[in-house]
Amino acid sequence: MKMWELTDAINRQKAKNPVYLKGLIYTCPECRRVVVYEKGYCPHCGQKLDWKGGAKHEV
Repeated sequence: MKMWELTDAINRQKAKNPVYLKGLIYTCPECRRVVVYEKGYCPHCGQKLDWKGGAKHEV
């Protein structure tokens, strides 16, 4: 495993707030793909999600 791969894996373990789109639709702050509300990780890229911190309301 290369150093940048390790750094990337460690950074994905730091919880980030999902990005709000509309209704109950949120996206991952890392890969911008749709995520299911209150799942702990993005199923696409593995980013840890922090729903308790309040999702960012951006477009």
